[in-house]
Amino acid sequence: MRFGPALGYAVQQGEAEILDMLLAAGASPDGDPEETLDFHSLKPPLIIAVQEGNKILVTRLIKAGAKVNQYFSQYGRSVTPLYVASMNGHLRIMQQLLDAGAAVDGKAGYLGTPFLAAVSEGQVEAMNMLLDAGADVQARSAVSKYPALVIALDKEHPEVVDHLINAGANVNNSAQYYGSALQAAAYKGYRDVTEKLLDVGADPAMEGGHYGLAIVAAAAKKHVVVVKMFIDRDAVTKEQAGKATEWVKEMIESGDDRSDEFQEILAMLSSVVE
Repeated sequence: MRFGPALGYAVQQGEAEILDMLLAAGASPDGDPEETLDFHSLKPPLIIAVQEGNKILVTRLIKAGAKVNQYFSQYGRSVTPLYVASMNGHLRIMQQLLDAGAAVDGKAGYLGTPFLAAVSEGQVEAMNMLLDAGADVQARSAVSKYPALVIALDKEHPEVVDHLINAGANVNNSAQYYGSALQAAAYKGYRDVTEKLLDVGADPAMEGGHYGLAIVAAAAKKHVVVVKMFIDRDAVTKEQAGKATEWVKEMIESGDDRSDEFQEILAMLSSVVE
């Protein structure tokens, strides 16, 4: 007898008694992979319980033998229970899964690992739990290949940066579009984060990414306070300031923008170039 749809619905609705009844009747705690009646018959019950944040049902499914490292394909990427729990910050469920043998760096999802999933959602406590369990702080996204620092900045979670630095994240890891974490912070206009990265050894001369240099990214995005900080710290060479100046002038000449911010930035850069 096949129980896939019923088991999935019972878990989604939080029906512990029905879940117990179905399991006692022989339903697999992993659902029925051959059942194609609907979405919930395809999604493993454990992943449904994790998404719902239902610790009680997670406990019962694990006790019944559910595979804690099972995959479910979602949006073209396979996720695991720990990946889902980490992304949603379900700390107690994460601990249950880890205690039951979930792979802390199990490859899954768009981000690639549960740790990077937590970083992308700004789930600091989840991130720290995974680091304590041995997660790789230098891991890169499965698709974008971004390291954790760049993911945090790209997803606009600057509050995560200090935690990653303290955990040993390499501040000079390269990243495709942004070039580096420093360039990502400058691009986003996070002055304090940009300065923090410089304080711990981020290289302002590191080239790569769309803008080539962090100072160019800050100038192109009209982040006056970030440009000023670079200049005040003497973190910009004459050559780098020249590249930023050329970029800004090209944007103005193309009619992209003639804002007051650009004029102020050009004036600051000229103090370095001249």
